[in-house]
Amino acid sequence: MENFDFLLGMNIWYDILLAVNSICKIMQSKDMHIDVAIDHLRGLITYLKNYRENGFAFALESTKEMTIEMDIEPKFNEKCKIHRKKYFDDIVSDE
Repeated sequence: MENFDFLLGMNIWYDILLAVNSICKIMQSKDMHIDVAIDHLRGLITYLKNYRENGFAFALESTKEMTIEMDIEPKFNEKCKIHRKKYFDDIVSDE
């Protein structure tokens, strides 16, 4: 839980799943009409397109605020570079 990458991922998933779940609950009602369902799905698609463009920045800012409150440093962890052992018969190439 004290990992900025993890908290950012959880924040993004929460936003997306909250939107999808609310549409899913509406569509499960007994008196749902197909035209209303199509309108809700179009609204969800619009939300997801908007989230693709602006949502990451918003999620990043809200996660930074959350981690500051939790006394966690708001930065991404750098991945370790994998070093491959070289043998005497290996061909040198820039991979």
